Amino acid sequence: MHLVLLCTSAHATGARAHHLLLSSGEIAIEHDHVEIRLDIAAEDLLHWHAIQPDENGDVARLAIADAAERHAGLLERVLVLRSADGSRLATECRLNPGDWPAAESYALGKLRALRVNYSCRNPLSAQTSFLVLRLQPDAFPMDIPWQLVLSVRRGSPDAAEIIRLTSRGNTEVLELSAHADRRGLCVREAGAQARFTELYADVTVREEAVDVDVSIPLPLLSTWLPVPVDGDDFLEPMYIGSILESSRKLIEHGLVVQSTQPCEVQPIDVQFASLTGELPAASRINLWTARLQARLRFKLQDPRRATLTWRLFNAGVVAARAVVRCADRCADYSVTTYEPTVSLCDPQSEHGRTSPSP
Repeated sequence: MHLVLLCTSAHATGARAHHLLLSSGEIAIEHDHVEIRLDIAAEDLLHWHAIQPDENGDVARLAIADAAERHAGLLERVLVLRSADGSRLATECRLNPGDWPAAESYALGKLRALRVNYSCRNPLSAQTSFLVLRLQPDAFPMDIPWQLVLSVRRGSPDAAEIIRLTSRGNTEVLELSAHADRRGLCVREAGAQARFTELYADVTVREEAVDVDVSIPLPLLSTWLPVPVDGDDFLEPMYIGSILESSRKLIEHGLVVQSTQPCEVQPIDVQFASLTGELPAASRINLWTARLQARLRFKLQDPRRATLTWRLFNAGVVAARAVVRCADRCADYSVTTYEPTVSLCDPQSEHGRTSPSP
């Protein structure tokens, strides 16, 4: 399997007027390694390593060359790739030889055209079904934000996905499984890439009950509850029980199914899972590669008239997704603080897309 991600580049004009640094590059994923090839403007090294031009506005070649060498080590700290079990891939970056014009110094205005290239290699386990990509915020030596805009091409060059990594520490997940299901609407939640970063519910309307399966990535859960982790972002074992109990209470109060008749709520089942399925019993739980899964069952006599009201919102989570299956149809809803209620078996719902259920 061969997968290539292409990064696009943009920058502000003016040598010292940067408010955002954007770098270009390419990520090639092979069966046994991941190689990240970055192309960085020499001008950006001035911001990364606090290099000042002289009184004439020139920058010494030796100063740039020294910063370029040191930058390889910085990239090893900043670029974070994690495998499915949460372990961080070892990253080794090297500076590739450049073809710069011969000179002792360069005018500041010419440094945008000079490029510095790096290759960062990461060993990859054959058992890894996905990778989590992130820029480590606390590894940055500056306040100027950095962004990588990645174009992910799968098969056809015209079918591109856009991934954005920023120095604020967002995460993006890249599925590696050849069998990953991307049919979208009405597909069970495991394997759909958007579910790695969104609050999601899979709702099934049965004859005398409504089942609600909720999936919450741990970074989103941490916007409600404390999620203590160690230095490598694995959950502290002594707190796992309290996290599960607090999560249970949060979800019980955050999701409400109502109908014309009284509703009985069965005890909620809460557990941790990987982003693509169940976790082995002895597995450590990583903040960036695991999620919380919960199942609620609402027993009632007329589930086809039921509504689901979503209250799991806060300042950082203002929207969620619910796929509802009722009889031979399903609907894909976006629930928000403005539209928190879904009529589960109403095909005329204004904010749901419907299709035949598989």
